[in-house]
Amino acid sequence: MLFVRPLQWWAGGLQYLPNTFCDLLCLYAYLRFQLAHSRRWAVVGAGALLVGLSFYEKPAFMLLYLVLFRVLLLSRNIRPRLIARVIWGERLFWGPLVSVIALWGVGYILVGAGKGFVAGHVTVGEYVSYFRVLWVEALVPAVFGVTLPASGLGPAQVVLAASLQLVVVGAVAISVRRNRRAWRGWLFLLVAVLANGLLVAHARLAQWGPWIGSDLPYLLDFAWLVPLAACFAFFPSRNTSQGRDGIRLTLRHSLRLRSAAAVTAIGLLGYGCVAVATTAKLQRQWSGHAARSWESRLREGLTRVQTHGQRPVIADGITPWFMIDPRFVPANRLSWIAPLYAPGVQVDGVLDGPLVIVAPGGAVHRATIGATIGRGNVQQLLRSRQLTIAGASSVVRRGNSTCVSGGFCPIRCV
Repeated sequence: MLFVRPLQWWAGGLQYLPNTFCDLLCLYAYLRFQLAHSRRWAVVGAGALLVGLSFYEKPAFMLLYLVLFRVLLLSRNIRPRLIARVIWGERLFWGPLVSVIALWGVGYILVGAGKGFVAGHVTVGEYVSYFRVLWVEALVPAVFGVTLPASGLGPAQVVLAASLQLVVVGAVAISVRRNRRAWRGWLFLLVAVLANGLLVAHARLAQWGPWIGSDLPYLLDFAWLVPLAACFAFFPSRNTSQGRDGIRLTLRHSLRLRSAAAVTAIGLLGYGCVAVATTAKLQRQWSGHAARSWESRLREGLTRVQTHGQRPVIADGITPWFMIDPRFVPANRLSWIAPLYAPGVQVDGVLDGPLVIVAPGGAVHRATIGATIGRGNVQQLLRSRQLTIAGASSVVRRGNSTCVSGGFCPIRCV
């Protein structure tokens, strides 16, 4: 499920899939370095990180992931002094990684990356809502192969979301009971969730609101982090008790292994069926199909007007829900969206060309400009104050003409 959205969104897949491969290559290089402490694998790890960062900034988290991996999953003793000594002993690997991230960080700051984020006051309640959406309605369902809407859950969906949370709690309890070190795997996952969530919340929460937590492409790292943490948590402890009767113990373990294999096979088959069914449903309901049609009609309509030597002016308005969710105001207005698909197009402003309107389906139509409302002339109604303009940032009157500008806000005549 965590790979469905990036594959549907071509631009997202172009970023996420290569950097995910580089993340896994960096992890593999570290594991090979653990075996031989070879300089070659240190170079491979740093190179993989460098290539991953050329696609997306999220691979910078690999330094955190690898530290957590080393401390929580590979170390028997997690005393700070001992861990510091171990990290220093592996400086041949960590040094190039830190150098790559430092070099990338300097470039990231110098080019002004991240300055386009919308600043604003975010309350504690919004952070809580964001993490609720991220965990309860996005990450956990996706891990189990299903998807839930970020809002407006039906009764059955609420029951499903609660049931999945109980399954997670039960899995944690069973793993800790079987292996006392299992808590390290879950702590590893929890820290990764908090780190990723805080990064996305800091950059996007003020602009998009708590519902950005349901955006699965931001959770793509967990496609491999969750299996890694879960496998560690459920890996049997080495300190197994020895029975007096070796034959009975062997048979008992053999039966358990066969039962576990059968249950695992059935579980994987069921998971595969659920994941495939949900993926097919996502593909059928994906708004990208309607968005492509809207984009094509918009471009064709503007091109048709421009072939007559005229530069159309689009009347600003709200785009359909399948382009931008209505909650994301003002990013759902034509003044934001149209220039992305038709660079250089004018939305509102001085009428240097024919005024056109964009239908909900994307078709472009010539607008009819009327000088009357009902039986009254607009100018006369404005002068007599029978008609007022609400929401205008500026109103300029010249002769018999009135120019009204609303900036990014809609204007109403009342």
